[in-house]
Amino acid sequence: MKRIPVESLAPAAALARPLHHESGALLFSAGERLGDDEISLLKLAGITRVYELEGDAPGAPAAPGTPAASPNGGATAPREPPNLPEEVRNFRRDRRGHAAFKAFERTLRARLADERTIQDPRAELRPDAVEKVAARSRQGESPEGVALRQRVAGFRPEPPRTARERQAGVEMRRRAVDAIAHAFAAARDPKGGPLERPAATARAILLAAARDPDLCLGLAAWPLDPGEMPLAVHAFNVAVYALAAGLELDYNADQLLELAETALLHDIGMLRLPAEVVDRQGPLSGAERSEVETHPLKGLDVLRGFQDVPLALPGVVLAEHERLDGSGYPRHVPADQIGEFARVVAVADVYEALTGRRPYRAAALDPHAALRELVTLGAKRKLDARVVRALLKALSLFPVGSFIRLADGRLGRVVRAGGPESSRPLVALLSGTNGSGRGYLDLAAQPDARVADTYSAAAGLPDDAREIAAQDPLAGF
Repeated sequence: MKRIPVESLAPAAALARPLHHESGALLFSAGERLGDDEISLLKLAGITRVYELEGDAPGAPAAPGTPAASPNGGATAPREPPNLPEEVRNFRRDRRGHAAFKAFERTLRARLADERTIQDPRAELRPDAVEKVAARSRQGESPEGVALRQRVAGFRPEPPRTARERQAGVEMRRRAVDAIAHAFAAARDPKGGPLERPAATARAILLAAARDPDLCLGLAAWPLDPGEMPLAVHAFNVAVYALAAGLELDYNADQLLELAETALLHDIGMLRLPAEVVDRQGPLSGAERSEVETHPLKGLDVLRGFQDVPLALPGVVLAEHERLDGSGYPRHVPADQIGEFARVVAVADVYEALTGRRPYRAAALDPHAALRELVTLGAKRKLDARVVRALLKALSLFPVGSFIRLADGRLGRVVRAGGPESSRPLVALLSGTNGSGRGYLDLAAQPDARVADTYSAAAGLPDDAREIAAQDPLAGF
């Protein structure tokens, strides 16, 4: 047997010989592809070396307890151990998840189907036709009952992630925010040429949210970087929260793709408001608030300048600021005229607004307080309570990405929601570690552990959390 350090493995289109774990467990069969992703999965599982049979390549190893001679009577394939080591079990689980994700990625459309696309917005979004378009869209917005979240759970990474996984998430966010800002800059000019949809950006965010929903939620809690367009960051965050709720609501992949794109463009009418209103420091006057409430109608004007748009987008732009009890703006429509996607984007938008910094407000709410406010708005029939519950399940009552203080004084960060136990998430312990972590605490398995306080970068962090977040905004993930 030849020992090969994983660090020295080179990608191969097809392996000449099988690779085994030191226990004898098969890792890769002869003929399988060994790429950068597969090598990363070995490292992620903690496997530092693999073993290759010397001599002629044998076939697959025999069943446990029976030696397997090579075809030429040379090297013998090792036996599969009856009890697999944990690192082998983790590797095989992660490899199955990786394969499932790649299969999902191959089936996800690059763009929406023609029947869910408005091909000529200038003609089809005439003022007298908009409501007919919105009504047609609402017929295809109900959840399909496709349990995509079960598939997502199959390839959901476990913390702590590798530096490569974390950096890939950071790069995805940076590229998405830059692309959204570029699209918004073009849309700001009413005399500009035909506008292009951010379809590729929506797809990239959906793939990231499906591959690693917890890390995406952590990225949505990322503080605004200097030089970033606040409206572009808001659009990215709303898309992440909308997809988190959409996964819990059992939307299919096509519906999630359309939801992501509509979430990115839901506030596009804000680009046509006067800068002195949008950037106003301090509370808005009555006249300024009335001006802001015209932005959904201005958004329709912007959509008419696109080459094509998702079918659901006009209804979302018009209705996501409406409320189920008839309040809201701009038209005070009844609940049956507020589509499914508009309800989801509304919940995501309100949560992002409550937890983010705004120039007209003194301070943001911490994420726990913001979710409690969402629950109240759902109970009052301002927001759809079913959608609020879906977002709550995705985030947990102590939302993913937020810092918490346990009753015993330890600092932690929520890195995964608690499933049915929405108030008992998985927490990375960070006290005194400069972000390197002191393990993980599953609050669902520790009934005596109690959360004393919650924090976020936008609402304000205590000194120890601020120091950790400054060094690593994704500390704990």
